[in-house]
Amino acid sequence: MVAEKIGDAAGGDGFPVELLQEFAQKIDRIMGVAKTIAMEDPGHEGLKRIATLTELCKFIGYKAADQKNARMLPIFAAFLGDVVSAIEELTVNIENPAAAQEVTKTFLPVLQKRLEWLKTKVASTPGQPNSQADVDALLKKFSK
Repeated sequence: MVAEKIGDAAGGDGFPVELLQEFAQKIDRIMGVAKTIAMEDPGHEGLKRIATLTELCKFIGYKAADQKNARMLPIFAAFLGDVVSAIEELTVNIENPAAAQEVTKTFLPVLQKRLEWLKTKVASTPGQPNSQADVDALLKKFSK
């Protein structure tokens, strides 16, 4: 899996821009599928959460690739890995709203806290004036 390769690259030489971009592209496809299926059932919380989490992964993946900050790579990789785990749990429980809600309750506080911290890191990307607004919009959507 691409997220694991990113984590493995954190200890090596160079910066895995291509891996981060590949991850963001693949997660973007998952986001598109989740949003498309959610149009059939707009009230489905599991699909909404998957769409939001994949949007978050896409954003963080591209921001990490843009920043090329080797010191932050392990943090980005760990965060992306945690979000992918939440998405996997939601997918497994997609037909069980109560279980999906429990997954959300379990992962949401931890991911939100980490995202708040990451916000300060990605929002300061030089040449990216909308970064702060983008992260704030994702945080607002994420906490609903």
